[in-house]
Amino acid sequence: MLETIIIIVFILGYLGIAFEHSLKVDKLIPALIMMAVMWGIISYFDMTVFEIDTKNKELMPYKLKSVMNYFLGHTAEILIFLIGAMTIVETIDFF
Repeated sequence: MLETIIIIVFILGYLGIAFEHSLKVDKLIPALIMMAVMWGIISYFDMTVFEIDTKNKELMPYKLKSVMNYFLGHTAEILIFLIGAMTIVETIDFF
């Protein structure tokens, strides 16, 4: 049941990204909302998160906190990079 909700959130988020021009929003807005809602559902209902073991070709359950730290850390890295890059672009565009 919860997996179905997460898939629906993903599809809606993907459609939001695909129809960005019609919705008049940047791609970042639906992507961040999609990520926040999906991780919120996973953490609120304490769902099991899996990692793929390529050697044994099986799924291995992981603790939610370590997985969230990993993915939220990478998301934060991208956002901080984009803030800096867009600041430089806007400054150059201004002058």
